[in-house]
Amino acid sequence: MKTIIRLASPLLLAAAFPAFAMDLRVTTFADEYDGECSSTHCSLRDAISVANGLERSRIILSTGEYRLARVNLRDEENEILDEDDNLVGDLDVMSTVTIVGKGIGQTILHGADLDRLIEVMPEGRLTLRDLTITGGRTPHRGAGLENRGATELLRVSIVGNSASSAFIYGQGGGIANSGSLLVKNSTISNNVSWGSESAYGSGGGIYSTGALWVRDSRIGDNNCSDDNDVGQGCGIYNTGLAEISRSVLHNNGVSSNGTGSAILNLGQMRLNNSTLSGNTAGEYGGAALDNGAAWGVDNTQVEAELMNVTIAGNQGYGLVNRANLTLRNSVVAGNRQYDSDVPGNCQNIGANANYSSRGLLLGNDGGNCVAEYGIDDATTFTRHLFPLAENNGTLVHTLRRTSAAIDAAVGSCSSHDQRGLDRPRDGNGDGLAVCDLGAFERAYP
Repeated sequence: MKTIIRLASPLLLAAAFPAFAMDLRVTTFADEYDGECSSTHCSLRDAISVANGLERSRIILSTGEYRLARVNLRDEENEILDEDDNLVGDLDVMSTVTIVGKGIGQTILHGADLDRLIEVMPEGRLTLRDLTITGGRTPHRGAGLENRGATELLRVSIVGNSASSAFIYGQGGGIANSGSLLVKNSTISNNVSWGSESAYGSGGGIYSTGALWVRDSRIGDNNCSDDNDVGQGCGIYNTGLAEISRSVLHNNGVSSNGTGSAILNLGQMRLNNSTLSGNTAGEYGGAALDNGAAWGVDNTQVEAELMNVTIAGNQGYGLVNRANLTLRNSVVAGNRQYDSDVPGNCQNIGANANYSSRGLLLGNDGGNCVAEYGIDDATTFTRHLFPLAENNGTLVHTLRRTSAAIDAAVGSCSSHDQRGLDRPRDGNGDGLAVCDLGAFERAYP
């Protein structure tokens, strides 16, 4: 197996955003445009237009709802014309801009189903902080946000957006990323990607072909499908480079012929200290995490590395591998094949499936994955894991005192668990601090 390419630290992305030189304060919630932003009258659209003419700036928003109202033009077939001059439709960012709200659920950018909310051009560098993006709709990519430049989300909720249209791939109900994107302490939820006929709905939460970092975030309750019940990567669809750490992907759903209810990886991905739980895959073999495609992709170039990951409590297989996969110190158990009580935890499919594991706790399911620790899958939630619940600000499967995952790591492990708490700890009381398997580190016997 080839070594997975490591993305540069997301701190390098943050460092690319220089300190702002000017503050622009928005004074009205109305979606107006005159190209000027004064201390007495400035709309959000005006502020972005002025910021696009500056080297770098910060836009300050108040508590309340900023709703799009300037409608895009349409062509002779009534299809929306995607205007990129920030005059109508979505808000177009072309320079280094920071937009700061008063908090999630307090400052709201609402698309009113007119268009996506924000498009970041290739030359644009955008930071969004402390706000909600909702009500975006597009027949193309990225109903909440389309990033073609460099974007950082910090304490942002992308919720209730939809990418869908006839005969067009619905890509990125929440976000479409073809540039560099950092998602930190944020929530991507209840977004939808919908395609038509053979135009699959992909990336209900995030559709990424670029470089993606996700840190300390929740991606949940997103959906994707099309007229043939095919959806792909309903939490995250990745064909680029992705690093996901200390995050939870839960309750995402793919239609019956779909793959990757939580994640479909068709690129290169590292997944660390994270939980995949409660996701629902289709009845024809989909998984919470599909690594590689069943058709149409050269799976020899697809690679995933999972370390201290918990995949449990999903409907459909927990993990299906058709490409190159490395599992380290993880838990894959308690997953059920579609609409049944039959275990379905891990399966390698096809000639290109290249699999290795070290320190894996696997629920027995009759599949062809091997592991150091095998358990009776029926005991997953009575002996080894508690149900998914909030713990220290994130959703995790806490380890039971009798769990075989406690102090069972093989070799080195990460320095923190999904909650950000230190590893290793002495979880079984034998006086030796050894890392636990999965995303949760138990602190005491």
